[in-house]
Amino acid sequence: MGTLLGLMCILNSLACDCRPTSPPPTDTTVPDTQPETPETQPASQPTDTAPATAPATAPETAPATEPSEIAETQPATQPALPESTYDPRPPYTVRLYVQDPEPDEEQPGWLRIIEQSAQGELATCFGQFPRHNRIEIETHNVQQLRLEVGFLPMAPDRRIILSIDGQTMELARRDRRHIWLRRSTTTGGWFVADSD
Repeated sequence: MGTLLGLMCILNSLACDCRPTSPPPTDTTVPDTQPETPETQPASQPTDTAPATAPATAPETAPATEPSEIAETQPATQPALPESTYDPRPPYTVRLYVQDPEPDEEQPGWLRIIEQSAQGELATCFGQFPRHNRIEIETHNVQQLRLEVGFLPMAPDRRIILSIDGQTMELARRDRRHIWLRRSTTTGGWFVADSD
């Protein structure tokens, strides 16, 4: 046993004297008999795929929220209304977008939404004066509106034709500036409610 111990000391001293002080290199080659798998990669490096033997797991996500829960927890936000516009050049196009018409609310041009069919919902009114004494209007969710006839360049001694939501009517020629039009709740048709 003493001989063996002495021999080990000699070998150890020879190894210390001959080798550099850096640690020995590690063998990084993979034998040809084993295919490379993601398991051989260090744990600190991310992998693109999970190992073939590990079950696939879905990423953690928050539980789905029902729409009714969203409505209860978040305040409802109204989308911004488009801007109402009036072009003073022919055909004098008016585009009105109103959520809740107020008596003192600014509405440009020769049309004014007075009342909605469904309160609190968006009401729209598009009007144009394509040629003398011809007025065309399209509405959505409008129950009553005011037409400012005195604002438009009417040809004298000619009848005034109004086309509103596909309905055509002749407006009597009188010296009046405003005409109030109302939609019938029973038939849905428009009629002249008042004028001044």
